[in-house]
Amino acid sequence: MKDRFEHRCRRHPRIGPFIGAGSGGDPDGNKWAHADRSYNIDAGTVFVVANGATGKHPMTPKIGILAGATDGAISPDGIVDVHGSKGVRITSGPPDEPPSTNDDINGLEMQAGAQQYIKIMRGLDEDQDQVIQLTQGLIEIRGGDAAGCVSILAAQEISLQVAGGMSSIVMNKQGITIRGGEVHIN
Repeated sequence: MKDRFEHRCRRHPRIGPFIGAGSGGDPDGNKWAHADRSYNIDAGTVFVVANGATGKHPMTPKIGILAGATDGAISPDGIVDVHGSKGVRITSGPPDEPPSTNDDINGLEMQAGAQQYIKIMRGLDEDQDQVIQLTQGLIEIRGGDAAGCVSILAAQEISLQVAGGMSSIVMNKQGITIRGGEVHIN
């Protein structure tokens, strides 16, 4: 590398040789960048794409965002902030299913393909901790063994319906209405 670029591109103690100035990366096809304080990218639009196998090194496409990693160890105080002033959309699935963009977004969207699931989990043990999971044909909410509670609150009404409303439980300020072909109360 030419001497005039060496002050900008230096070797990180745990990461490969000098890079930058169009070097193209190391002989294994890897490219690294390091900054001691802050690494910023400023552009009208930024795309980060992992396309997997290119050339002689096949691999699964993957993009990892890791906060708090120092010298191979994970720090307990890492933070990842994602913000969009109009919206944030997170998708997974086969290519273009579901679409990865939505120009009409006005908030937060999470969407998975029809054969996939969405899971929100608090804790480390799925069988004992709190879980909300959406799968084909089932939405499951578990309060967990430790908490043991699921609370649904509404100012006006809570309505549970099945079979297009043929059986239902409606709770509102006036009372509780239970409807169904047969109603059993123990």
